[in-house]
Amino acid sequence: MKGKCLVLSIVSLALASCVIRPDYDKDDYRAREHSRGACVDLAHDQGYRRVEVQSVKSIGAKVGPGTWEVMMRGVASTGREVKLSCEFDGHRRQAALSRVD
Repeated sequence: MKGKCLVLSIVSLALASCVIRPDYDKDDYRAREHSRGACVDLAHDQGYRRVEVQSVKSIGAKVGPGTWEVMMRGVASTGREVKLSCEFDGHRRQAALSRVD
């Protein structure tokens, strides 16, 4: 009887641990790299060339969890170098690009 209770307890704990899904931490490289890639792709889609990422930081405390800000530099279609800001929402998987200068 004690053996069955022990096995049942272990199985219950194992199943309970599977249900818990950890959220992305601000130091989690997967979310950071995903936001970087999505923002660079969006900049290329909007016609910017030679896009270089300057910084990637979590702004989840200000805007909402899972939100990242990617600062970039690129060359516009006019040939002028511009500074770009991209906000990536990890929950909706959407990026929004804007020029800073």
